[in-house]
Amino acid sequence: MKGLKKLLLLVVFVALLTTGCSMKEHIGLKIDANKEITLEMIMAMDNEMIDSMINMGNMNMDEDEETEGDEEALEETEEAELNITDEMRWEYLKEAFNLSELQAENPNAKVEQYNKDGYKGYTISENVGNIDKFVTTDANAEKVNIEEAEDGKMFIKNGEVYKSNLTFTNEQLSGASSYEQMGAAFDIKFILTLPNKSISNN
Repeated sequence: MKGLKKLLLLVVFVALLTTGCSMKEHIGLKIDANKEITLEMIMAMDNEMIDSMINMGNMNMDEDEETEGDEEALEETEEAELNITDEMRWEYLKEAFNLSELQAENPNAKVEQYNKDGYKGYTISENVGNIDKFVTTDANAEKVNIEEAEDGKMFIKNGEVYKSNLTFTNEQLSGASSYEQMGAAFDIKFILTLPNKSISNN
């Protein structure tokens, strides 16, 4: 799947104007008995986060335009904040998650709307091929940093045993940490489903 690395790194950390907003990103790899991998992703935001980003975009547009009657413009902006529709939210999410580009790069990917547990977003799934396509060629590798996983090569193979030991630097995680301090909540999971019981995990 073209852009597998991009998808694995696609966590949309955005500046929030309000607290209590939350985002969900679940990345799943399902490996079957034939060692075929299906990539499954959920990318979603709650309405509060979506509305905050839409309103912030409106305010930025207002700042770029020279208008007369600032009080009248402010009233119009405040009124617009109260009339965000679900249609506007879905349109925002298409742009925020770059769906057009993603579907152009991955025409075989199945993309569906996700609307569950107070979150709106999209699920993306596609068979990306045999696990051996994603084994690192570095024979001495013990760990693979997610940003250095060239073409999604995140597995280390020893005989018929596959190991994935992904690492993240403090810098890579600093974005989520700073937003969490502002009151934002992130539901981020990496889910690996195997045909057999794993030898070990942490």
